[in-house]
Order: sequence, then C-alpha cells, then structure tokens
Amino acid sequence: DRDGIDAMTGLLKRQAAAMGSEARVVAAYDGHRMTGFCLYYHYGSTTWIRAVALDRDHPAPHLYFNLMYYLPIEDAYARGTSALHAGMTTVEVKRRRGAEVSGLYALVDRDPASPGGPRVRTARDRGPLPSA
Repeated sequence: DRDGIDAMTGLLKRQAAAMGSEARVVAAYDGHRMTGFCLYYHYGSTTWIRAVALDRDHPAPHLYFNLMYYLPIEDAYARGTSALHAGMTTVEVKRRRGAEVSGLYALVDRDPASPGGPRVRTARDRGPLPSA
C-alpha cells in the first residue's frame, strides 16, 4: 500500500469505533459527486478537526474554509463546546489569526485487540510509553 490508504483506513475505523456518535462529517457535493469533506469529533469541551479533503479537479470558492472552519464551528457552538482544535500544522498562520497554542493529550494508536489496547496520556505524564 504505497499511498498509505490501508493504514489511514484502519486508523479512521479505529477512531470511528472509539468516538461513536461523537464523530461528525460535513461534505460538499456538485450534483451526486462529493467535492470535499471534513471529519471532526466532539470530545469533552473541544471539537477536534481530524481530516479535510477536497477534490482538486472540482475547485469551489471558499470550500476549504467552509468545511474546515465555518461549519464545524457552527456545530461546536450549537453543541456547547468551548474550543476547536484545528490541527498541528501551519501553527504560525493560525496564531496570527488569533489561535492559542496549548499542550495536548496523546493517544497511542494500536489495534484495540492487541495486548493492553490503547492508552491515553496527558501532558502531565512523564514516564515513557509502554512498548507495543
């Protein structure tokens, strides 16, 4: 799997199983063809953007910002969440637009059927991760 499709499919399936009804997708269509989507999760008081993709063969003005920010933020307000995590890339651009940078939690991504299953760690954890 040179494109990482199988690995990403497995990761998203495990996340979907873990997040259940807290997972959300907003999508854009041109007729019957999906031209973009955003996958995000509500967890605790935060809405977490997980994945955004656009069909580059069917560009649409403002589609990225509608899918990545405006629609998930609207849903987050309706749900009562107080924070939006918009990913760990382009941090300086987000900071210039008013984002606050803070410590995050980490999740060791393992197949839940493996011994020990996933383990959640917080920024306060100091010990090494258990070996897989």
